[in-house]
Amino acid sequence: MSLRSVLSSRIISQTGCQSTRCVPRPRPREFNSRRLIQSSSQTRATISEQHEKRSTQQEEKSESIGRELFSIRPGQLYRSRLAEHYQNQMASDLLYMTYELPAGYALDGSTPHRADGRALTQHPDPMSKLPQWDPEDPYTRNRPPRPPKGGTGAIPRRPPSDSSPQNLVRLKKISIDIHVPEAIHTKKELLGAIYLLQLISGQPDRAGLTSEQLGKLFNSEGIELSRTKDKSTTFKVRTGMVCGAHLEIRGPKMFDFIDILSTFVLPRLKDFNGFRLPPADAHRRHAAMVSGVVQIGLPDHAMGLWPGVEESLENWPRKYGMNIHFLTNATGPGASEKARALISGFKVPFVRPEDAKLER
Repeated sequence: MSLRSVLSSRIISQTGCQSTRCVPRPRPREFNSRRLIQSSSQTRATISEQHEKRSTQQEEKSESIGRELFSIRPGQLYRSRLAEHYQNQMASDLLYMTYELPAGYALDGSTPHRADGRALTQHPDPMSKLPQWDPEDPYTRNRPPRPPKGGTGAIPRRPPSDSSPQNLVRLKKISIDIHVPEAIHTKKELLGAIYLLQLISGQPDRAGLTSEQLGKLFNSEGIELSRTKDKSTTFKVRTGMVCGAHLEIRGPKMFDFIDILSTFVLPRLKDFNGFRLPPADAHRRHAAMVSGVVQIGLPDHAMGLWPGVEESLENWPRKYGMNIHFLTNATGPGASEKARALISGFKVPFVRPEDAKLER
């Protein structure tokens, strides 16, 4: 026997392979560096994605917590002196001064009755005062109905609501306007007006803030920029150009503003006897008499009388005047008279033009 046959028989007996050739063992796989780099980069990408998701979730949680914290507003620490004065004294006096008897009631307390026996307990319908068209009348028979004459002004207006503690005249808000015509061409002139409104009212500036930034403020109210509504070629003004600053004050800060105005500013104005009232013969149904708004104006030299401005008046480049509007809930005939009675109770003086001439 040859050596080859002997070796093949031994291999068959040990491995059980029927072939004459020896089957080699499989070699181990070669080390592939590219696959390892790809797998490591994939794991890094997944890890970075997980970190990004976690960071975004944490940011969302922090933002939600921040929104909840910013939604918490500090409560009122004290009650204004003028607010207590209104509740304790002025409310009953205003109800007595502005009380109006309902239609059908007499001063002696008796209640008149109609021809049909029903008592007059409410205001009559204003439409009942208009002439009625009766087709059975021999004069109006076979005639077309006449159109109303005089337009809508001929129709009588609705009577005012009954006087009661629920609809007593109250102050809704205070609007302050500062007109700066130089700001149309030079925007930096607005900085002084905006800063002045901040000092006299304590309100934040929201002229350049977005809606998200406004939600982070403790007070949603703030200073706004007033813009032109019409265009004028003579004054070189287009619609929407910035011409001043505007501010609205609501809530307890209204009484603080009036308190400072009536205590520090108005008493120190030179040659000031009071704000002029309309003439005594002014019609109660005039547009200015039914709005329930009281407007007063302060000259530019009154700017230095505010406590927050008086100390640094020398550093201001110029002085600003302002228009102040007191908006109340009074409406209808005589609403402005009720509003002036309310504002005069806060030590804001008013005077008739003829009385001012007599004093001079």
